[in-house]
Amino acid sequence: MKGSEHYLEYFRKIACTEALSKGGFYCDYSVKRSIRGGVTGDRLESMMRQFGTGISTLENGRFAKSEGFWMLVEIKD
Repeated sequence: MKGSEHYLEYFRKIACTEALSKGGFYCDYSVKRSIRGGVTGDRLESMMRQFGTGISTLENGRFAKSEGFWMLVEIKD
């Protein structure tokens, strides 16, 4: 969203298994995000609910190493 800043406040890996057919690892993790600026009122409340902003959420995704850094390359539902 224009004028907003997105922050990752907290990340904790819980458990991982190797993603044999795709490379990397499927991991369960806990994450807390925040959004600052650019949005207010009902729109901000809607985004906070949609993206889990301001609260820790449990998620699952596939991580792969690229150029020495681990990147989230797929989010699983």
